[in-house]
Amino acid sequence: MLPLLLSVTSFWKNRVRIRHICTGIMNLTAKISDNIDLNILRSVCSINKQTLSQLCFSTYEQYREQFEKKCSFNILTLFYYYGSSSDLFDFVDSLTADDVYNLQEAVNDWDETLVNTKTIFYFATVKNFLDRAYAAISDKQAQVNSLLFEDLIECFRDIWKNNQFDGLSLCFESSALSLASIKRIHLELTDKEQSKRRRIADILQKSNIGFVLLGHHEIIFDIDVKLSNQQQQATTDDEQKEQNITFADLSELRDRARLLEYSSNVQKADHNERDIDKLRKFIQFVSVVEITLETLTALYRTGHPSVSTFLMQEKRFLCADGNCNELIENNTILTDLLDTWEKKLFTMYETHNNLTYFTGDQFWLIEQYIYNPSASTVSHPGFHLLRFIDINPESIKKPDKQFDKPEDRLENLGSLLSKQRPEGFLQKENLKNEKILLVETTNEGILRVILSQFRKTKTPVHIRHLFYCTTQTNWIQIRGFIYRCFYSQSFHQLIRPELLSQSVQDQFVRLLRSLMKDKPDQNFRIGIITTSNIRNQQLINGFRSMGIVDIVRDQDLLNKTDFQQLIQDMNQNCRLVTSQITGLGKSTMIRQEVEKLKTKYVKFPIYGDFDVDTLAERLRSKYSELEIGVLHLDIGTTANSQQLNEILYCLLLFRNFRFGQIAVSIPIETLVYIELDASPDAILNELPSFQHITPSIVIDKVDWATLNIGNKEIQVVANYLQAIVSKTITTQNVNPLMFKNLDLKTCSDLIQGPFFPGKDVNYTTWTQLSIFVAVFHRLFTGFSSNIYFSVESLPEPQLRMDLAQALLQSSNLFTSLSLETVRK
Repeated sequence: MLPLLLSVTSFWKNRVRIRHICTGIMNLTAKISDNIDLNILRSVCSINKQTLSQLCFSTYEQYREQFEKKCSFNILTLFYYYGSSSDLFDFVDSLTADDVYNLQEAVNDWDETLVNTKTIFYFATVKNFLDRAYAAISDKQAQVNSLLFEDLIECFRDIWKNNQFDGLSLCFESSALSLASIKRIHLELTDKEQSKRRRIADILQKSNIGFVLLGHHEIIFDIDVKLSNQQQQATTDDEQKEQNITFADLSELRDRARLLEYSSNVQKADHNERDIDKLRKFIQFVSVVEITLETLTALYRTGHPSVSTFLMQEKRFLCADGNCNELIENNTILTDLLDTWEKKLFTMYETHNNLTYFTGDQFWLIEQYIYNPSASTVSHPGFHLLRFIDINPESIKKPDKQFDKPEDRLENLGSLLSKQRPEGFLQKENLKNEKILLVETTNEGILRVILSQFRKTKTPVHIRHLFYCTTQTNWIQIRGFIYRCFYSQSFHQLIRPELLSQSVQDQFVRLLRSLMKDKPDQNFRIGIITTSNIRNQQLINGFRSMGIVDIVRDQDLLNKTDFQQLIQDMNQNCRLVTSQITGLGKSTMIRQEVEKLKTKYVKFPIYGDFDVDTLAERLRSKYSELEIGVLHLDIGTTANSQQLNEILYCLLLFRNFRFGQIAVSIPIETLVYIELDASPDAILNELPSFQHITPSIVIDKVDWATLNIGNKEIQVVANYLQAIVSKTITTQNVNPLMFKNLDLKTCSDLIQGPFFPGKDVNYTTWTQLSIFVAVFHRLFTGFSSNIYFSVESLPEPQLRMDLAQALLQSSNLFTSLSLETVRK
């Protein structure tokens, strides 16, 4: 009787788990299609409160003998989840390995509190385990005639022994609890996947393709793909009927197409062959577009004038039913055109070296300036490009003949420029071992190295001999620099080559090596200035392997005295104006100095996070004024002080600069005043450029000799103060119509009396004085016009004096902002 009671009690206590185990075994058996006897499992599931205890005992014991005792706890847990979470196993079975991979990728960016990377990792572990187990069961079925329950258990047990499945029970639990969230993520991914498939099919079915040019300073090309109206209505939201597809979109679709193609190749289903063909056509289509964009970019950067004829305004291409032959033919035409143009360009580089300075549309901007001198101004880009290469634009006479063919136009332009400024020749002595002069320095030491290298090589100091590398410097620009150095017979310097991409550095070495191999007797010399360790640079290591590098040491450069003297000799028309605090009248002083010279005053502010090309364009527009004026550079706090330093020394010493695409120059004779921001966070005085500018004007305090007595408000306040000092305010009304113009000394003395008390003279500013004057001008004129404060209206006229004195004594309340406290 006791065994029966214990057995029935044990069953009833664990009946929920036991029923799920039985259901799980039955579900698994149905999946693997085997003939395991399941009758006893069905009997266990049918036990309820009305079942007799003896029947319950016998059924439960049979279940234990036939199933439970043959399984470990882990295997029983597996069967439990097969029964309690059958949706989990059905969902896992419906997924491919790519689906699980996509889930793992998506969860990183998913905003979901119930699902994280660990949850998806557990889910992927379950998927991996089941796939392996099912494969093992299939192999076992192939070996035996009839699969026994023990065989099934053995397959699961053997797979579970793998270390990566430690903690598998936790993975089952986590996946079962998070199933709803995982399904939702998968559904959204599936919708996106289907949307991408539809988009790929729509583009191949019928789309209209055009190429567009984007950007202003940095030009890039993109593609504009428009679907047919019917397709757009089917594939876009109501709020976005018109949606253009760019190359970034195509690239993303191509990545998806490649994954789909790979998955289809793995599965090798016959019904997928047509889909695979579509995917391959789309991948080919995007590759053609990509090559076309690269060719257009190269064609534009090398300066071909007909690029616009291949853009959307002129040409569009149709892709229908996967056929994009028009696009392929256009790509072939562009490739041939680029090949022909580059051959001509390289030939011109050798004979007309001035062409190597220009890229993009700069050739034709210069041509436009030369052939249309009457319509061109000194603000024209071509004017400044010519000045950048040391050619006087006004010395070029308009040619009689103008060519139409691009190659002829290029050769004609090169010939015109070469006639204006032929290159010099390098001396042949000792050049074989000194073809590249390498200097490692700091950002602050670049200017010293530049001038030292010019002196060492006896090269005229000019901006055209310098090339500043940036992260945006492209291969076309560097290729022009290499040809310039190799064929110009003059010394050129490359600054910060470490900013070049690894690809450009590699091409640099290969091209120079090739040129030296083809013309081993050619004389050239390049200066390289780097601010990073020379051992870690691909470009420099490549040159050193060629045995053409000579490292210049610090002792070989200009000493401090010679460097200082050279800068002073070059920088004759510059004045630096500084002060310890703001508000001391730097701008006013500069304006007054310009007025004394009886010339035009041109103010040019530089501050904040400026763009160097935009800055150049702004300054270029001022050139006509600078020819007859004085330039006032008002420099505030900037985001990039190092670039500002280089702009300033190029502008002051070379009177030119081009750090991006835009070149700008200022007249050599133009006087430049530089005003530096004196705010507490300004560090402009520390810039190397300003250490060598002399003479400098330092304003220590307010100069009362420069008080603007022509200012009406100052005269009113001074006259009213004079009435207070003479006490005539108590005996007669003060009428502004009676005021007379006071001289400088009188105005200064009268204002300083009530203005200075309570203030540190060293920290008094014009700003405080302007506030003082504005406030008391308003008060004094108000009193004068108010009949209630007239002498006749007040029984005690002394009250007028007392009120005025009280107001003057309170002036510190609004004029004594403690600048000295801020500074200290």
